[in-house]
Amino acid sequence: PGHAARPRPGAGQRADLLCLRLRRARGLWGLEAAARVSIGLATGLTHDAEKLLRLADRALYQAKTAGRDGVGMIEPTAALANP
Repeated sequence: PGHAARPRPGAGQRADLLCLRLRRARGLWGLEAAARVSIGLATGLTHDAEKLLRLADRALYQAKTAGRDGVGMIEPTAALANP
């Protein structure tokens, strides 16, 4: 919930928008449907896909710990400081 209120550039902004769109109820064959999603994003200057995946997993855990239905994001400087 609180994640979508913070404006973020690039991928973070797109992830916030995706969360917002999924949480809005839509009619589907006459039924109301809504989805809640937690997203973990990691960015960094590395070509190590496994490292980025681990960082994205950590960011996802942050999103869930913060109340779910939001975006956790690990910035490049945080990723370098905490490998």
